[in-house]
Amino acid sequence: MPAARRPLVILLIGVGLLAVAGVVAMLLLVPPKGGGSGDPLVDRGESIYRVRCMSCHATTTASGIGPGLAGLYQPGGPVLPSGVDYGGKLPNGEPITDEALGAFIRQGGSFQIGTMVGVPITDEELRALIAYMRTLEK
Repeated sequence: MPAARRPLVILLIGVGLLAVAGVVAMLLLVPPKGGGSGDPLVDRGESIYRVRCMSCHATTTASGIGPGLAGLYQPGGPVLPSGVDYGGKLPNGEPITDEALGAFIRQGGSFQIGTMVGVPITDEELRALIAYMRTLEK
């Protein structure tokens, strides 16, 4: 390769690598989008779930670090691990209402299954998260 073309080739390779790095960074930094429920509040709640809750809670009946969230707002509450029964209420004994769930998410605590760390969350984020949790069926 002629010496005169070498700087151009190096420049093109550098620009290409920079473009790839930019795409990778964008994919890593952009929060996941909701599932397209048609309800912007529910979609926002799904995005919040993916960032703040998914590492411990599944949206199915399967338990992970914490119980699965499917059926939380259905009669009897979510499916819990064998031997655990909260009587269709939250682990702290409160009924499953938006207000009680919001307080539970913010406060956390230690319960029969384990410990949940309180989550710092704005009122707007909490409204969206609860709207999403209401859509999870068993």
